[in-house]
Amino acid sequence: MPAQPKLPEVNEFVLATVKKILPFGAVCSLEEYGNAEAFAHISEVSSGWVRNIREHLKDGQKVVAKVVFVDAGKHQIDLSFKRISESERKRKLELVQSEKRGMKLLERAGIRMGKSLPQSLTEVGNALALEFGSLYDAFEAIAGGIESKTKLSKQWLAALKSVAEQEIKVKKIIQSENFNPIIF
Repeated sequence: MPAQPKLPEVNEFVLATVKKILPFGAVCSLEEYGNAEAFAHISEVSSGWVRNIREHLKDGQKVVAKVVFVDAGKHQIDLSFKRISESERKRKLELVQSEKRGMKLLERAGIRMGKSLPQSLTEVGNALALEFGSLYDAFEAIAGGIESKTKLSKQWLAALKSVAEQEIKVKKIIQSENFNPIIF
């Protein structure tokens, strides 16, 4: 029997792609979970009354949603688009963007090592993401001079450091006289 794919947790924010719009809701796919199917009932699309769901959603649209119900046995995931604030939506989109950027940076470091992205992930990427929370956070730390506790070869360390220093601008915080930090 094949292993069950990982499912999102209730109250988790996910990036959903609208696959099919029905009169009573929308079927979406969740890229972060192996394109698992999820459903958003029409009552969860908008806080106002929805006369025509197509006025709110389009086929292929990417939308940040909140997971409101998960039944692992039935492989059922229910979503809400209305139970998410604008700040939560922005935070999720920023997280998705930083994950993409981290993958791109790892890919560049892998090219320097003569490795494919899957090889790079296996050799160093997964361990760095586990240590720092995300790949992008790992590159920011490396660019800022923080040493990784993960055992890396000198070649990998040089490749990662080179890419991090070229691509990431380190934020410097200077304490001013009136104690308001200045970030640039």
